[in-house]
Order: sequence, then structure tokens, then C-alpha cells
Amino acid sequence: MKTHITKHYQTDLKDFTSWLEVLSYSKGTIHSAEQNIREFFTFLEHSKTFELDQINQPIIDNYFNYLQNRSNQKTGGGLSPTTLRKHRSSLVLVFQHLRKTRSISIKVELPFIASERNTPDALSIKEIKLLYDACEKDILGIRDSAMLALYYGCGLRRSEGTNLNVTDVDLIKGQLLVQKSKTAHQRYVPLSQGTVKHLEKYLFESREHFLASNNNEQSFLVSSRGNRMHKETATYRLNKLVKSAAYSPFNEKQVSIHVLRHSIGTHLLQSGMPLEDIAVFLGHKSLDSTQIYTHLATR
Repeated sequence: MKTHITKHYQTDLKDFTSWLEVLSYSKGTIHSAEQNIREFFTFLEHSKTFELDQINQPIIDNYFNYLQNRSNQKTGGGLSPTTLRKHRSSLVLVFQHLRKTRSISIKVELPFIASERNTPDALSIKEIKLLYDACEKDILGIRDSAMLALYYGCGLRRSEGTNLNVTDVDLIKGQLLVQKSKTAHQRYVPLSQGTVKHLEKYLFESREHFLASNNNEQSFLVSSRGNRMHKETATYRLNKLVKSAAYSPFNEKQVSIHVLRHSIGTHLLQSGMPLEDIAVFLGHKSLDSTQIYTHLATR
């Protein structure tokens, strides 16, 4: 299919890429999204669709059928699931751009593109509550609830939680700063009222009991010996909560800190948060990583 598009769609494409630049997306993401949407606009022309508000479900279904059957221009084979997911993510972005900048709402359902790797389960809100309820009332239990608040309430990666310092948590402003992340980008994470409550209780009623009188440890999560909590300790405490909850479906799921992160991403999407906002919240470098929650939320 030739990738020549009309002057009208060329303007739309330019507006879209400019919007991505304003939002500080990486050059790689912008380039990929531009190429993918150029191909989509070309497909619209071949389908005799010349207005963006005319996009409907049959057009989307036909487009993905076309993508799944066309050959890879570089390798000659079919498009990989990863490439299809990038096309899907680009459509998510352009639809958000149209909704936010031109009040054009494209009400279609994009197909889920299975990843080459296994997709972990997300816990339900009921199951998350059971984990909080399993926390004891002693100083260890208060620390456990603070740990859940970081890994579920804030969606932190395991190392992000253990690398967190006390000075990174601002309970007054209701946010915390992730200085060391997988993507090497700092980000601020907003704190809900419930999360603030758990973190505040830990700071003022539990944390000091783990510290020796002469200990100047700056880590937010502190071990029983008064040092920075190890990643394996966080995993151990979560496993202990799972066993204490005595909830039989937990036996069928591999509950991990990463599953807590997947769970909050899924719940945020179910609550109506836009996909790109979830990506910022979780510190994803690309929407390809965030798209998984569209499948988990449906499942």
C-alpha cells in the first residue's frame, strides 16, 4: 500500500507529532508513532474515509486484519506481536490526541495483541483489601501496610520501593519522588488519602522502633536491623501476608510485588484514567508496556 496521504491528513499527522513533542515523548516513540499513523491514514484513504470522525468499529477491524496479513517490509515475514502492539499503541495515542485537542471521540474497541511473554494476573480490589487486612497491628504489620501502600497504592517497582528515602516522601504535598527507576527517569507519584494514612502511620508509629538511637539511616523502608530493607525482605513479607490472608484463590495465583503493580494499573484503567496518564504514573517509557492493562481490565 502506498503511503501517500492527502494534504488534509498530512496536517492531522503533523498536529499529532507536534502534540507528542509537547508532551516530551522520546524521539523513538514519536518516529514510530508517526510512521504507524501515516500507514493508518493511508488505509483510511483506501477505505474512502476522509474524515476522522467517520472512524468506526468495522474500519478498525479491517485495519487490524490488514496489518495481520501484510508482510514485514524488512524481513518479508508477517508482523510480529510486538510490532502489532506498537501499531495499537499509536492508535491509542492519536485517539487521545483527537479527544483532547479537537473534541473528537472515537468510540471503538481495539483488539488485544498477545505478548510473546506470559501476562501475570492482576488481583481484584477485594483481594488487595484482604492483603491489607492481613497486616498485624504491631510495628511489623504497620510496616507491611506501608509497603503495600508503596507497591500497590503507588505502583512502585520492587527496587524503587527499597531505594526510596524518607526525604523522597512529601506527605504535605501528597507525592513521592522516584529518583532511581528502571528507565533512569525521575518521576513524581501522587499519593491518595489512603496511601498517605498508611505511610504516615508507619513513619510516626513504626519506623523509629527499627532504628538504633545513633542510626542515621535515610531509607524509608527499614529492616529489623535498622538498615535499608533488602528487596528479598519485601518479597518475604508479601508472601507472609498472602499466607496469612488464608484466601484459597491466592493459591492459584503467583502473587508478587510486580503483580501489585499490575493490579493498580488495571484498577486505574477500570476507574477511567487515560492510558497515557497510567504510563506516567507507573514510569513506563513507552505505551507498549501500558497497553497490557487494557487486556487485564477486560479479563
